Amino acid sequence: MVLVDLLFAALLSLVTAPPLLGAVALWSRLAPAHAPVQAAAIALALVPLAAVGMVAIVALLARLVPPPPPGRHRLRPSGPAFGWMWAFQLQRIAFLPLWRPLWLGPTLTRFVVLRALRAQVAPTAMVSSDVTLTDPSLLILGPGSLLGSGALVGGHLVAGDRLLLAPVELGAGAMVFIRVSLAPGCRLGPGAVVGPLSALGPSVIVGAGAHLGAQVSVEGPAEIGAGARIGTRALIGRDVIIGERARIDAGSHIPAGTVVPAGSRWPC
Repeated sequence: MVLVDLLFAALLSLVTAPPLLGAVALWSRLAPAHAPVQAAAIALALVPLAAVGMVAIVALLARLVPPPPPGRHRLRPSGPAFGWMWAFQLQRIAFLPLWRPLWLGPTLTRFVVLRALRAQVAPTAMVSSDVTLTDPSLLILGPGSLLGSGALVGGHLVAGDRLLLAPVELGAGAMVFIRVSLAPGCRLGPGAVVGPLSALGPSVIVGAGAHLGAQVSVEGPAEIGAGARIGTRALIGRDVIIGERARIDAGSHIPAGTVVPAGSRWPC
């Protein structure tokens, strides 16, 4: 924990100090020659300039130490896990409450910041300003995809001394509504929909055009075929396979290891 805190403090200084000190130095040279109101206006104009400098440094640092590849790694302060720690601290800095509204509020700056953090985000992807992204470098958003308000997307899990890394992917036009959580390895095919307050565990695969209603829980790993329909508050256990165009009634509980044939309905 001490090493993590030191890394965070060092990266925070690298990201913030040069732009802020530069902005202060520039203001101190320009402001004395102007009236107080004009000096205040100059200070406000320098804020976006400092923000651009911070984003540029974040992008440089994110590429200085590449994140480790997806898979299982030993959690120790060296080797592949260090690359994850480095990227994780950078996203913490990028999403600090002090400047989060400035960076994640406007659509353009949100796109630029996510790309700076190595997220693979299409220009037409839509991301709410209040989503929680723990691992932007493991995020893939296709054209026209949507991450709704309050969504939680994580690309890592820690179990003992093991670190699991896996990308989270939304295909073209896939939609994740409010307060949905997506665990590492989740993949949504083109046009798939996950309703509000749903939770998808690790390695849940949702086929193209599948629709999950509100408050659906999928333990994972699991596979939901293309065009399947999952009713509200359904509970799906581990290693479940739901075939294409299958229909799961609202409130259903599908035990672990169950295979629901394509085109069928549960319960039968």
